[in-house]
Amino acid sequence: MKNRIITIVLFILLLPTCLISQVSIGDILCTDGSIISREAFPSSGKTAEGIVFYIDNTDTHGWAVALNNQSSSIKWCRYYEYDIANLPNISNARNAMHDLDGHTNTGIIRAEGNSSIFPAAWAVDYDNGWYLPSAGQLRYLYSCAPEINASLQVVGGTAIHYQYNFYWWSSTEHSPYHAFDMNSGGSTGDYLKDNSNNYPPTGIAVRQIRDFTIQQPVHTTYHIGDMITNNDGSRGILFYVSPDQTDGWMVALNDAASATPWGDNTDVPGLDNQTCAQPFGALLDETNGFANTGSIRNHQNGLATAANAVDYQHGWYLPTAGQLLKLFGSLAFIEDKLQTYGTTLAEDYYWSSSEANDSHAFGLSCAPTANVRAGHCVLALKSNPFRVRAVRNIIFENPVPVPGLPDNILESDCNHPMEGMAWDVKLIHSTPEVVASYAPVMAGDIDSNGIVDILISHFNGNNYRTNTLDVYSGIDLSLQYRFNIQDSIYNTTGNYALCRYPLPNGSQQGAIFVHSYDRKIRSYTIDGTLLNVSDRATSCEGMVSFADFNGDGFPEVYAGSDIFDAATLKWLCSGPENGNKGLSYRGSAPGVVNSHRCYYAMSLAADVLGDATQELICGNTIYNVNITSRTNPALNAITVNKTITPPSDYSPDGHVSLADFDLDGECEVLVTRNNTDDHTMGTVYFYAYKPSNGQIIFQKTVPCLCTGYPLIGNIDDDPHPEIVFLEKQESWQPMYIYCWRYTTSTGLTTVWQHQHDDLSGQTGITLFDFNQDDIMELVYRDSENLRIINGSGKSHITGNDTIRPYNIFTRMMAAGTGCEYPIVADVNGDGSAEIVVSGMLDQYAYLPGVGGLHMFGNPGNWAPARPVWNQYMYHVTNVNEDLTIPTYCFDKATVFTGSDGTLRRPYNNFLQQAGYITPTGEPYNPGGMVEMEHYGEGCQTYTYHGVTYTESGDYEYLIENPLGCDTLLNIHVHLGDTIHNYLYKAACDSYTWNGTTYTESGLYEQTFTSAQGCDSIVILDLTLGASSYVSPIHGESLIYYQTNGQYTYNIAPVEGCFGYEWSIDGPWTIQFSPDSPECIVNITSPGTATLKVRVYSACGSVERTLFINHDARPDIVIYPNPTQGEFNIVLYGMEGESVIVIYDYLGQLIGRFSVDADIHGTLVPYSLAGKAAGIYMVSAINRYHKVTKKVIKSTPSSFGIFDWDW
Repeated sequence: MKNRIITIVLFILLLPTCLISQVSIGDILCTDGSIISREAFPSSGKTAEGIVFYIDNTDTHGWAVALNNQSSSIKWCRYYEYDIANLPNISNARNAMHDLDGHTNTGIIRAEGNSSIFPAAWAVDYDNGWYLPSAGQLRYLYSCAPEINASLQVVGGTAIHYQYNFYWWSSTEHSPYHAFDMNSGGSTGDYLKDNSNNYPPTGIAVRQIRDFTIQQPVHTTYHIGDMITNNDGSRGILFYVSPDQTDGWMVALNDAASATPWGDNTDVPGLDNQTCAQPFGALLDETNGFANTGSIRNHQNGLATAANAVDYQHGWYLPTAGQLLKLFGSLAFIEDKLQTYGTTLAEDYYWSSSEANDSHAFGLSCAPTANVRAGHCVLALKSNPFRVRAVRNIIFENPVPVPGLPDNILESDCNHPMEGMAWDVKLIHSTPEVVASYAPVMAGDIDSNGIVDILISHFNGNNYRTNTLDVYSGIDLSLQYRFNIQDSIYNTTGNYALCRYPLPNGSQQGAIFVHSYDRKIRSYTIDGTLLNVSDRATSCEGMVSFADFNGDGFPEVYAGSDIFDAATLKWLCSGPENGNKGLSYRGSAPGVVNSHRCYYAMSLAADVLGDATQELICGNTIYNVNITSRTNPALNAITVNKTITPPSDYSPDGHVSLADFDLDGECEVLVTRNNTDDHTMGTVYFYAYKPSNGQIIFQKTVPCLCTGYPLIGNIDDDPHPEIVFLEKQESWQPMYIYCWRYTTSTGLTTVWQHQHDDLSGQTGITLFDFNQDDIMELVYRDSENLRIINGSGKSHITGNDTIRPYNIFTRMMAAGTGCEYPIVADVNGDGSAEIVVSGMLDQYAYLPGVGGLHMFGNPGNWAPARPVWNQYMYHVTNVNEDLTIPTYCFDKATVFTGSDGTLRRPYNNFLQQAGYITPTGEPYNPGGMVEMEHYGEGCQTYTYHGVTYTESGDYEYLIENPLGCDTLLNIHVHLGDTIHNYLYKAACDSYTWNGTTYTESGLYEQTFTSAQGCDSIVILDLTLGASSYVSPIHGESLIYYQTNGQYTYNIAPVEGCFGYEWSIDGPWTIQFSPDSPECIVNITSPGTATLKVRVYSACGSVERTLFINHDARPDIVIYPNPTQGEFNIVLYGMEGESVIVIYDYLGQLIGRFSVDADIHGTLVPYSLAGKAAGIYMVSAINRYHKVTKKVIKSTPSSFGIFDWDW
């Protein structure tokens, strides 16, 4: 081999400089030297000139490839034999992988001769920094072709073709006769410089690349070539890092086997056969070797084969052909490490996990000799003895980006405790009976005007199908728009949903998405203007839902296993044709015209594998979704990550929901499957599995005609979520709502069952915590009534056991039923939740699928709720309040620790509306700024809150709280010659003050000279008469269930009293002594009474009364109130461990303690000594109740109470 003799030539080049925070593979190099992301380019106004395909380990330099070929067919050299003296000869393709200096190569070639002699090197724009890539650069570029092509689709350009035969020249020389090229299968080898054989017939092309620098780099944690040590002690070399730095692949340090067959001549079930043509470049897109290896091992069952040679139990697997192609391209960056810590890839053939058919599989050639190519895939008999090198996935410890918190977590604003009666439910608005009661209701601000819009199917005479949609205002249910859609929809399958997606100009487009009878998805504006129609039909009927699978900020819409771009409705990818789609049978009565009975899909996007990306879950199959291009579906793929083995005799597919049933921090998948329509008796199958290991944690069969879609949520004081669903039986049999709970100790058990009157048996139930007591209420409308159901097993009044669920609220509402359910959302913007439901109000047993739309609420007494319910499979983490779709998926199993140490799981639910919570997961009732008045006087100055005022006037002072609850003080200052003070006094028949005797009640003034030099006017507020000496009656005014007995009442003793006379107006008896201020009441039954006492003295007689209620709700009494510091808190109707919390008017916690409360009453003294005057909130909380009262602290001040002795 020749030594390289470097001729130093000075090139003065201005390299592009990147100023952005982080550069990734696939970013776009612009003509102004900037580098921007693929997503930001369309609205940037910039012109692209290249695509980034490499960033070095210092994160400061990289390579970019041009947008187009510079020539499609060109010679490397004009002459058959020409040896360039200063350009080293490299013997074979393996060694050529280490040539990474195409810029120097190109300069040497061009210095050797002109464009007539060396056409390829002169085809590039060398003077402006572009050059002919070396063999190593060219092969690495090929490894990044999917990412490059996705960006080329955005900016426009010629793809790096790897799906049919194509060739490119490198700048690496092999010999006087040959130079290295590469074809579209990744095959690198040497070929005649003058291409005198004219092979390939299309010629050999040139694609230039260039260097760039990053001026302000953000240093990433992981780079190709890093040594990675796993938790089990095994090690590997990183050979691939995803563009977003969230994951990668490592290769083992040594071969797992040296001469091992792939398998026998049988086709592996569940493994997709790869049927691409030579040179097999399309294999670059197959990258899920872990799933492939699992399928092969399950089929081969311990045979001595390639897949069984790897340590699969610890995460190592047989790479796909695509992963091996990327591995070979990275050899220049990892081979030194492999040789240092293990062994490099042998000059031999290596098996992949990619199967071609029953007799052949794919391997990779790493065995070059002179004039032989390497780095490409080969199709080989499965019996061939190839080598095995395992690879392993890695999820980086600090992936970028990290999913953000859901938008119902608030860190500021005032927390206003819930007060009032939660169950005084009112009908707020209704519409005429024109909507389809079989159809679900959706809500959200579609047109971004600040008003929630409500969408529902219009009834046009057919219970089951419609071609008209209605949009109502959430303010008053006034009809805003009614429009026809291009193709009808089935009301009973919930085929519409709402979202907003970004436009190229940076704005957002709100849209209604409809999955129609022809299985096309269409999007409409709020007024019915057609936006887009999907460019292909879906493979099944089903609910439409949204997710951002690739985290690029552009949401996708999906139905079953078909995924489309929400902005354009262009098809992006689909699951296997015969694969799962989330199907189960739900349908209407047979024999009805246009009835709809079918399997339809309810698949779900969620991150169930903990990789910060969303998988698509369809029954027992978990799909990986790889979307790299929004315009070229060939670059996208849905591949099977895992297929869970269902219980014996269970169907694999089914409707999907999600929750952490066993509270281990991992969500399980609940699959529901019905195989018959709703008029055929059959079996509904339920089972739940762990995505991480496929374990079936519970299973259940229910013999019935059909069931509704199950909801999941915590409806009692047990931390485990419950599963609630309804079933349909034959008409002569009772039908029930069932509630199940799973724990690891008891398994799946039935908590309760509750009879319902739903004739279809398919309606849904939703959840919401209306009174913020941490227990969810069920909201349900069957064929006869709208109900709010307490399923907690406890009385919502006393907290005592009730065992059976019961209706807290009921309103007659007849309806034909399908898949619909009531929704809960703050649709009118009043800060409280509303229920929106369809049906025939106050009518009974009238069953056609038509009704009005109705809004129920309890303004001020129901908790706030999110103003959105956008899709049938609703969860708070799937949509933002403004209808945009979260870029990354928040973990529904996340555990929050409350301020009291309680573990909270606010997102461990499904079909539950969310209120607002604090960052510790506690219920939050947000409010605005607290505004208070303050009056102050002084002679020449007045000082308040550290501010001294020297002039009379009105001032504002803002007290900012970093946790929220800012307070605005309106300060009214009076400065001048006089200061006003008040004196409060009481006496029997006269009072003497400063030498003056007063014999009548009233206000009296005297003027005094102040020590400050100003006159002081003191106002005496005098009360005369016996009443001023008689205190109120003290004793329990609220008596609760099962608390009969003797109760003692008293007043403070009155000095000079002649006697006390007690009487009662009610069903009970009393005992008292005329000379005692005490009375005993014998309470023997529920009821009410008025207790009276008359006190006789020299001033006359005075009567006090007390109303006693022996059917009362939990309460707290605070006295004295106002107080100067010391006061008592009395808890009534609260039993067991209770917590008392005290907040000041800034919303800051100043006191918290626990008490063991007695239901008959518990007295707790408390002191506000040392605290400022003002309003304080006192709350008493136990498992079942929360009661809040105000207490006012007053202290002597300019307007205070003074007891001066003049």
